[in-house]
Amino acid sequence: MLGRMLRRPAVIVLCSINLVIMIGYGLIMPVLPFYAGSMGANGTQLGLLFASYSMTQFLLSPYWGRFSDRSGRRPVILWGLLGFALTFLLFGLANNLLLLFIARLLGGGLSCAAIPASMAYMADVTDESERGDGMALMGTSAGLGIVLGPIIGGYLAEVSIELPFFVATGITLLIAVAAFFFLPESLDDDSRNKQILSPAAKLKNFGRRSQLAEPLGFLLILTLAINFASANLESTFGLFLEARLGFGGREVGLAFTVAGVAMVLAQGFIVGPMIKRFGEESLIVLGLVFSATSYLFLLIAQNLAGLLLIMGTMAFLTSGMRPAMSTLFSKRTSAQDQGLIQGEQNRYAALGRIVGPFTGGLLFDVAGSASPYIFGALIYFGGLIASTKYLNWRKPQIGVPLSTD
Repeated sequence: MLGRMLRRPAVIVLCSINLVIMIGYGLIMPVLPFYAGSMGANGTQLGLLFASYSMTQFLLSPYWGRFSDRSGRRPVILWGLLGFALTFLLFGLANNLLLLFIARLLGGGLSCAAIPASMAYMADVTDESERGDGMALMGTSAGLGIVLGPIIGGYLAEVSIELPFFVATGITLLIAVAAFFFLPESLDDDSRNKQILSPAAKLKNFGRRSQLAEPLGFLLILTLAINFASANLESTFGLFLEARLGFGGREVGLAFTVAGVAMVLAQGFIVGPMIKRFGEESLIVLGLVFSATSYLFLLIAQNLAGLLLIMGTMAFLTSGMRPAMSTLFSKRTSAQDQGLIQGEQNRYAALGRIVGPFTGGLLFDVAGSASPYIFGALIYFGGLIASTKYLNWRKPQIGVPLSTD
């Protein structure tokens, strides 16, 4: 199934879009502190600079998704890619903090145009039997981008601190050209003609109907919780390893690389078939179990080998959770609302990435190095308990599709 899907030019372009956007996201991580510091940024300003990306994603994701339901996926993807390339160019040319903030805000706001629209496009061109494979491929490309981004950014910055941004500009423009030629519109005119409500009105209607007690509402809250707990780890991991094991940047980078590679391998080869074999709900439940226990195992790691084993195993065993959730969102939603639900999912994920780092850092300072991981494990266990009520993981295809017509 995967081999057949990868022979479709549109699928390759969609995966490339995810790859490039996540490379761009990761590429900035090792460079931005020094780049902003050279312009006089202090710690608070640097934190705001990182958070601003997710903030605009939180604000704009559902509107871009809704817009793609009305105008088509192709124009939203193309404008998102062109705008994303422009933000990298602004980064490379920036000579003050104001321009950096403008570029960062635009980067978040425009990347969240391309991501929900590309996920909705994948839903458009796959039926339910192959949707799990499609979402797993999108997850694989995103994971690969997260792994490659910091590596590319770090090496290019050794040549020139501005060079990573110019290279990212060129790569993003190339993908935009490929999308222009090989990505035909996936949403037919009949589906677009059904969009009677304005984007704002439809979002308001969605908010009224997606209550927490309903499957889609619970999935959105679970998306928030998972990204919140994950950001707890990511934001304090370096400090945690330094305090507990005396490790530095090399060991931190190696741990994240091992985790990224394990995730890419799992999503590339086994997640799609597992979704079809066991169902999305089962993979979500298993992901919550393994996430919670892995966070606790990190507290007893004694050396680098043990740490790498825990990180790699956690990434491998939990890699099906996010693609399974994206697939479930898609299956629970009507065809003309795919952009809306993918945008909402991206919005709740962004909110978790905004609040999570602040909470993790505060817990680390106030309650000790272990506290962010204990708290993260509790979040996962709480999600697991709630899942037994809101996800009938023994019987796939619960609930009804979202329809706001």
